[in-house]
Amino acid sequence: MFTELVILEEIGEGRFLGAATPDKGARTFGGQFLAQALRAAQHTVSDDRDVQRGQASECNT
Repeated sequence: MFTELVILEEIGEGRFLGAATPDKGARTFGGQFLAQALRAAQHTVSDDRDVQRGQASECNT
């Protein structure tokens, strides 16, 4: 199930749309959001580029 949540639809140059968690309505949670962002970044750089580091903070709105 998680692998389906990181499949992105390209909606423009460098713009992607990811799915929300099916059993949570329109909500997306931190780990899922981070995975989708990393996957989108992978689509925008050449294959010889690797993630060097990552940082995430919890934001409540």
